[in-house]
Amino acid sequence: MSRLVFWRLHSSSRSVWCIAPEGVRGDHPSRVIEMGHRALVAYERPDGSYNLHYSHWGACNLRLTHDITPETPFGGDRAAETHQLLCRTLRTSTDEQAVSRYVREANLLASEVNHDPMAIGLTKDEIVTEYLDFLHHEAFFEVAQDFDVTAYRTHSVLHKAA
Repeated sequence: MSRLVFWRLHSSSRSVWCIAPEGVRGDHPSRVIEMGHRALVAYERPDGSYNLHYSHWGACNLRLTHDITPETPFGGDRAAETHQLLCRTLRTSTDEQAVSRYVREANLLASEVNHDPMAIGLTKDEIVTEYLDFLHHEAFFEVAQDFDVTAYRTHSVLHKAA
């Protein structure tokens, strides 16, 4: 597998972290495919591992960077105590089946990030190498325990068929 590189792309209104396979730079739009608005969201756990969630529209304008807060841990514009409790519970749970059962039984409002994690207790390397798909995910968000959100844009090279 090729090495992954990170870099910061600056524009007049904001600065965005980017991630891509080595040799691909997102500052060359003719070489980059911009994908839908799908994103992966990694919530840091107390042990330093991560729970991984999916967001279908969260990458649009990297809005989850500002929408994920302690009051709205799964994004959205309305605070919900059930979401806050679920997020705290997910960060310490170790049984994926119990987590899925808890999510199904909870009375949750719709949110920008799926409540049920794709996986729990992952390292960042596992997320980037085994889950992050540069053809399907436009962004990756890392949510620290204090809800400081770091957004990464993902890019892939368009290869012309011979």
